[in-house]
Amino acid sequence: MDEDKRTLELNLGGRHYNIKTSLDDETTKRVVEILQEAFSQTSNRLGQEERFLLTSLHLAYNMVFLERRLQDALKDTEG
Repeated sequence: MDEDKRTLELNLGGRHYNIKTSLDDETTKRVVEILQEAFSQTSNRLGQEERFLLTSLHLAYNMVFLERRLQDALKDTEG
């Protein structure tokens, strides 16, 4: 399965990270855009680890929010 993965160089907060991924190019691009956008909303006065934590919390909150909206939409379609 490792042969299906490629290495992606991710630049975040002035640092470079090599990430292995099996995602297609379009999905990878969108994931990186979302991550960079969320990361850029954190204060650059904070340390890198704090910024990563805040970014993770922000993305998790978005997932919970969207999960609730999806559940509400499904309830609406069920009657």
